[in-house]
Amino acid sequence: MNENSYDDVPYIIVEIDMKLLEMYGMCPIVEGKWIDSGISDLYYRLNPPRPEMRLARNIHIAHKRHIHSRDKQVSWDDMGARHDAKSFDANFTGIGKAREVARQVLRLPPDTRFEEVSGANGGVMCEEILRGVDIKAIISHVHLKAI
Repeated sequence: MNENSYDDVPYIIVEIDMKLLEMYGMCPIVEGKWIDSGISDLYYRLNPPRPEMRLARNIHIAHKRHIHSRDKQVSWDDMGARHDAKSFDANFTGIGKAREVARQVLRLPPDTRFEEVSGANGGVMCEEILRGVDIKAIISHVHLKAI
């Protein structure tokens, strides 16, 4: 056998049902493509984690007509934190439905809280981050909004 040839090396082919991959959050064929969520006219794009860039698995959600407009999308990672903070649409129509899509696709519990941009200053709301912080000291810079 030529040491640069794999022609004579035995190999195994393993077929895995896509539903099994989806069940464990590993669906490489779906990641990176826009998919109809089945909720309203919302589409989502699922991105895999990128540990080398310190990026968690994340989802981008947009109305069908805005899938190519980054500033008309919302995105969160699999912990509920905003993913693309600079292009998160603070005025996204149907934010509640977008959170529902994110919960379903990322398989998050129903009580998951999501970060959201709100207020004229573009303040960031994240209950988990602000817990224990002296709110009075930062209230002029951040507008809190219940989600």
